[in-house]
Amino acid sequence: MQLNDKENLYVGPAKSKQEREEDVKKAKYLNKRQSQFLNLYVRGLDLTITPEEVCSYFTQFGTVKSIKVIPNTGIAYVSFLDMEAAKLAKDEPNRDGLRGNKIEVFW
Repeated sequence: MQLNDKENLYVGPAKSKQEREEDVKKAKYLNKRQSQFLNLYVRGLDLTITPEEVCSYFTQFGTVKSIKVIPNTGIAYVSFLDMEAAKLAKDEPNRDGLRGNKIEVFW
């Protein structure tokens, strides 16, 4: 229920403080658990690859939230907005798309 344009009002059964705290803990746990499957670890990249190149490759699977390329290591972290896109990128069988290097992708 919305009182005005700025505030939302939650209406539900009365709960004790302990029950409310348990609900918050459970929601945080589920959110953290789900976000684990949005981030991918990528290795086997060319040592001089740029974040833009990695982004252009992984956007074919879905919307990329962020990319962190670790310089001179061949490693990158790619974060997606949704789990389906991350799963598609992880399960992609053709991994020769980045400068011809065979890359490995993990959760």
